This record gives sequence, structure tokens and C-alpha cells, in this order.
Amino acid sequence: MLQATNGNFYGTTIYGDTAGGCYLTLGTIFSITSGGTLTTVHSFDNTDGENPSGGLFQATNGRFYGTAF
Repeated sequence: MLQATNGNFYGTTIYGDTAGGCYLTLGTIFSITSGGTLTTVHSFDNTDGENPSGGLFQATNGRFYGTAF
């Protein structure tokens, strides 16, 4: 996970999301606030990639970048 400039923590999962369970999605990007609130930011559906790997980084423009199949 990484702590972004907004103070939240961001990471990826290779499968699942908070609503769908383990193998119902093809990976997610999530955020966690310092207070512990978990939010799914994006769920991959194979039209935009799947199973993210290698983590995320935040560029100087504020956008997040990473890799997915």
C-alpha cells in the first residue's frame, strides 16, 4: 500500500471487492482512510484490465499508476 498526498492509503487486490467476494471480480483498487474506512475505488472487469499486480504509485500530477494484465 501507499499513502497518497490526500493522506489515504491505496492498494490493490488480485481478486474480489468489498461487495462481491473473492472470485467475482478481476481485482480492485481500494483506499483506506486513517480512521479505517475501506472503499473500493475501482473494480476491474476485463474491459480495462484484470488482476492488478506490482502495486500502485502516485505521479506528480496526482494520478495513480500501476500494472494489470
